[in-house]
Amino acid sequence: MAHHIRHLPISHALVLAPLLVAATPLAELQWTDAAAFVRNSGLNSSVAKESPFARLPLAAKSGAWCTPACPVRSSVWGEGQNGAGLYVGFQSDADDLWLNATLLEKPQESQVCSSVCGSGLDLYAFDERSHAWRWVDTTKNSNGGGWKFDSTTILRSMFKNNARGGSHVGSGKLTRYRLHLPIYNGLTQMAIGVPAPAKVIADPADNLLQKAPVVWYGTSITNGHVASRPGMIFTNALSRMLGRDVINLGFGGNGMMEQAVGAVIAQVQHAAAVVIDCNWNMNASQITTNAPLLVKQLRAEWSPTKPIVLAEGTSAGSAWIVPSIRSSREANRAALLAAYTQLAKEDSALHYVQGDQLIGKSGVVDIPTAQGTHPDDLGHHMIAQFYSKFLPKIL
Repeated sequence: MAHHIRHLPISHALVLAPLLVAATPLAELQWTDAAAFVRNSGLNSSVAKESPFARLPLAAKSGAWCTPACPVRSSVWGEGQNGAGLYVGFQSDADDLWLNATLLEKPQESQVCSSVCGSGLDLYAFDERSHAWRWVDTTKNSNGGGWKFDSTTILRSMFKNNARGGSHVGSGKLTRYRLHLPIYNGLTQMAIGVPAPAKVIADPADNLLQKAPVVWYGTSITNGHVASRPGMIFTNALSRMLGRDVINLGFGGNGMMEQAVGAVIAQVQHAAAVVIDCNWNMNASQITTNAPLLVKQLRAEWSPTKPIVLAEGTSAGSAWIVPSIRSSREANRAALLAAYTQLAKEDSALHYVQGDQLIGKSGVVDIPTAQGTHPDDLGHHMIAQFYSKFLPKIL
């Protein structure tokens, strides 16, 4: 499919700090709208969304696909407008690759999540020599701006092959790229800029090599908190490891095994499997009620052989010493295991993952989390490593 190439406004350049000497002058760049290259939502491109860079379709807001209507809660809808798990997949033969993007909101920092963590975009390229996706660059604001990242405008060079032939990337060779979108922010527009005669095209390998996607319904941990940058969150890392899309439906504080979200998941008829990973946001009573309802809802829409995974989620760092946290986590896990045990009597495609298999048992010294709950980069890597071995066995 041909994609429209257009010159986007570059008035921002008037207020930028001096550009890198080796960078292509902005006036010489040709820009390609990246909206058509967005992947990992799991929905057909004909399904209407408020933004091509959002996770949830408009039907999730209205609940129009249910009778009676089953809209997601407003907090879920709001989080569904961020880019967690989405990426822009494309190919280019350019030696100089630029990004022009506008964030929905000004980047914010929290105690454990930097502006790059929440609002950055993370570029990877496929290395033909190692046959692996490898990191290239992470956005800040603009060239010459140092590490300052506090504007909704991003206009910068993401890749510059200064070797001019000394690298296998660029220099006239088509290279595959993935630009992972922000986990706690959205986009209003994005374009990829290259100097003529270089080109930017859709990555056909995204369609030819990809297998059916895995849908992941979870909490802020699934959403990506608190990885240092978007490419490090476990669903993105797992997608690169498995060579298949991993659709991220993680909602911070709002992963509640709700049937309104189940209706969204059910639309992904071509899904290879779904992982339900909501324990951290629920109590034992809610799990006992909601888990069976959600599993039965999906089974009514899907094949009886399609894998559904009930996952306990990670361990709590302080459970070994704080009785209330330990008892809460143990009660949640017991409730989920009881629901699984009952459902599995009639559902041979239902699977279970214990939390201690992921990043360590409660009481293990230095479980890799921030504040005992959200995995850091190492924690996300460990989760991805576990599932990269577990999922192929059931798919």
